[in-house]
Amino acid sequence: MRPDVGTQAQFKKRKPPKTYRYDTSLDPALSWDEGNGSRGLGEWLLARISDAARLPAPHRFSEPQRFTGADGRTLATVHGLGRRRGATESH
Repeated sequence: MRPDVGTQAQFKKRKPPKTYRYDTSLDPALSWDEGNGSRGLGEWLLARISDAARLPAPHRFSEPQRFTGADGRTLATVHGLGRRRGATESH
């Protein structure tokens, strides 16, 4: 069966399916940054944001939450959502 005259633009020729090759150098679990310390801090901060969001306003923890490095130093402290007046970032 042929389409009516003037309707051919509505019928597009079907293209063959594309095939892709798997790159064996890529990790299927996408875990190439597990040794990166920044990832641990980022995941910890996201968890604290989620925890603080569940608290009633003003979304403050009863005591500061601290992220400590492997050497025991405090790398980050979180009091709740928002920025305190006079808050500083520790490096």
